[in-house]
Amino acid sequence: MTISSQTREVEATGNGIATSFPYGFIVPDEAYLYVYTEVIATGEETEVSASDYTVTGIGDANGGAVEYPLVGSPLAATHKLIIRRIVDYVQEVDISTQTGFNAAVVEAQLDLMVMMIQQLAQGSDTALAQVLDALADAEAEADAAAASATTATTQASSAASSASAASTSASAAAASATAALTSENNAETAETNAAATLATMIAGFTATSVTSQDPSTTGSKTWVTQAGKAYQIGQRLRLASDDGTKVQEGVVTAYSGTSLTVLVDYNAGSAGAHTDWNISITGERGPSGPSGAGTGDVVGPASAVDSHVVLFDGASGKLIKSAGALFSSLATTASVTAAIDALKNGVAAAGDTLAELYTLITTLTGRTLTAGAGLTGGGTLASDRTFTVGAGTGITVNADDVAISSIVARLDSLSQAITGGFRITNTTPGHPTNGSTYSWDPGAGQIQYVENAVAAWTLSPASQGGMGTVWIYNVTGAGTITKTGWTASDGDDFDTTVGSLFLCSCFRLSAGSSSYLNVKKII
Repeated sequence: MTISSQTREVEATGNGIATSFPYGFIVPDEAYLYVYTEVIATGEETEVSASDYTVTGIGDANGGAVEYPLVGSPLAATHKLIIRRIVDYVQEVDISTQTGFNAAVVEAQLDLMVMMIQQLAQGSDTALAQVLDALADAEAEADAAAASATTATTQASSAASSASAASTSASAAAASATAALTSENNAETAETNAAATLATMIAGFTATSVTSQDPSTTGSKTWVTQAGKAYQIGQRLRLASDDGTKVQEGVVTAYSGTSLTVLVDYNAGSAGAHTDWNISITGERGPSGPSGAGTGDVVGPASAVDSHVVLFDGASGKLIKSAGALFSSLATTASVTAAIDALKNGVAAAGDTLAELYTLITTLTGRTLTAGAGLTGGGTLASDRTFTVGAGTGITVNADDVAISSIVARLDSLSQAITGGFRITNTTPGHPTNGSTYSWDPGAGQIQYVENAVAAWTLSPASQGGMGTVWIYNVTGAGTITKTGWTASDGDDFDTTVGSLFLCSCFRLSAGSSSYLNVKKII
């Protein structure tokens, strides 16, 4: 690829309609493309975020186009859009001896160097042109003075050889000498003007500021400085304190009037507000050298408390952490010894060393307290444990005793006097299904209620001893009830009449003994 054009930026005025802005120069990498908006009335430029536009033609020698904005109203006629190529001042191609020659790689780097020269030339063309013009004027004046002196010498020689024209030649020589002196003075003036122009150019790139800034941070920062400087967006500046110990460097993102904004990406110096800044142009920082290859590098936390004790973090030997305490607060050897002496009361025995004490404490905390019958809770001695005494009907657990109510009757005790009344609620263990057997179980309730609602089912005695009643009520669909398994049964017969109610008295002395059933039709 060749760089046949010196153009590196293009401007377009908005019209409230257009959102596509072409550019006709090559941009080898999207990182080298910068887009700015300019207020036409003030000339103030603002960099456009890369997320607010898209670009085509990267790497194309004929350029491409920028689509802006992606959302919102098109650029108004009061603004310009500036598309500018700004390459980094670096040379990243490393050519090794006796390796293959890649012309494309070399040419690409040469292209970048040409772009850098064009970039530098555009920023300094005006000032450099002034200096060159002044030097050219001085050289012309000096050449004229030399020519005049030569002429004067020639005329003087002619006067000496021609006596008849001596007076005229002398006058001419005097005039020529005067002209030569004037030319020499003019040359000196031109040199002075050139030096002044150079000083003015240098002054255009240096400034001062008393804006308060913290040199320990990076990011976009704004200084108030002198107006009219030659700073341009994309130039790299260095802002250093008077003593040179506080430094900030970065790229200019905005300069208007006395306001200078720099995106700081390098800093040095202690934290705090400083107001003595000297501003000058600087070059790009070189790449960092390789990291050290040491094997004993130690890494600590991001911050620490002053004078806290340091401990290793893990077993790698390369990580450290804070012990969370000052060294002065740690127990001394003497205090540890005194504590051990107090624990063993001066008598040598098991537990008179820290290792033995640790073993005893570990063993103790591993013991388990098990909740016995009637208790809940328990666990190891590693934590506080609480046992809760179980309570129940008629049993009250108080703070220091367990009380049993005197009105509670025990079903497994004889000769208990019941002075109050009681009520037994009927239960419904489940209604029979067609063809099933309903086995009376006294444990399911002393008074049981079932409905006869299927074509046929069987009523049989319990397998355990007991007594109770079963109420059977015929509903729609009532069918035949068969009595099976009873030692003896008497009373009324079952029927299938809807609305009939039967009281069945059931008795069995014990498991496996005789069983008796008496049926009484109530309704």
